[in-house]
Amino acid sequence: MGLGMRLKIARQSKRISQQRAANELKNNFGLSDMNRSKIANWELGRAKPDQYTIQVLAKYYNITVETLTGAYGTPDISQEDKQRIEEAIRDLELKITVLKDLLLKAYS
Repeated sequence: MGLGMRLKIARQSKRISQQRAANELKNNFGLSDMNRSKIANWELGRAKPDQYTIQVLAKYYNITVETLTGAYGTPDISQEDKQRIEEAIRDLELKITVLKDLLLKAYS
């Protein structure tokens, strides 16, 4: 996966538009020449941000530069976060099982 796709995923994970990202980067992160078109071109792989901008983007998206640039394949997740995720998955699986049982009883 290229930088453009990682930028797009990072932005979409914040559930914001390219325009909003451009405005926030311009107004809150000092990237005075930022605009929606620039973000679109990065995401499409037509252009690449410079190293300083990559650092700002990583901070803005709350990810590491390494994750953003693909220096390693998967984001760092702490053991504690992994355990919380696994517990949440088990909890959801249990709830799904209970709901299936209730539905089967209701429509049997």
